[in-house]
Amino acid sequence: MTQLLKRANQKGWPVHHWCWRESVGTEEHPGWLSMEAIKRKKQEVSETMWNTEYDLQEPSHAGRAINTEAVEAMFDPELGVYEGDLDERLIFELPVPEGTYVTGVDWAKELDWTIMSTWRTDVNPWRRVAFLRTGRKPWPQMVGDLQTRLDMFGGLLVHDATGLGDVLDDLIVYDRNKTTDFVLRGRQREAAFNEFVSGVEQRAMTGPRIKFAFEELKYATANDLYGSGHPPDSFIADALAWSRRNAYIPLVSPAAILKS
Repeated sequence: MTQLLKRANQKGWPVHHWCWRESVGTEEHPGWLSMEAIKRKKQEVSETMWNTEYDLQEPSHAGRAINTEAVEAMFDPELGVYEGDLDERLIFELPVPEGTYVTGVDWAKELDWTIMSTWRTDVNPWRRVAFLRTGRKPWPQMVGDLQTRLDMFGGLLVHDATGLGDVLDDLIVYDRNKTTDFVLRGRQREAAFNEFVSGVEQRAMTGPRIKFAFEELKYATANDLYGSGHPPDSFIADALAWSRRNAYIPLVSPAAILKS
């Protein structure tokens, strides 16, 4: 069930919820499913599978890479709830003169998604101020999306340069002193992932609930991050941003200067 939910999230499929009770109906309005069939099915599957797939309980936390309660806290619904749909340009806070910012970018074009995640870093915990999921379009257009973000917030930029560094370096026009080309390989990748997971579990980052990113982090497994699986795109973007937490972040954003 966890894998099916992740696949639906990645492909933008709607997820509808119902369980056997709706199909059984009531005494006045019986459904198509009989209680005898329910009893037979309970004997055919494990209790965990029954609870998760038929009774609509949460998939087991076992195997998840990040503490679920910490992910819930990171994506706080009291700060707003958003879908994170394709090319939904989410700006949660406008830049301010005293603010410092970092943007993490995970690039993808065809199979996965490009994620651009911007955080305000002079506050504790960090606050997410902007988010974009895009893809399925030419590199210059996606770099243009990033340029728009940097023109607004400035600050540091760290992007995944694994396999794409030379191509994107030629397209990104930004201060090289503020730009980090991060190659996600070996110990550097493992360290970045471990430190980000630790940051999430220490409640060091927060922001509105973006359903796409929330579900990616919630259902990420250890195999996704450290094994043969694929790390979620939004996980990578945020991990890259978090990797610059000890870096000097120049004041201030260009938009804030113009606004002031």
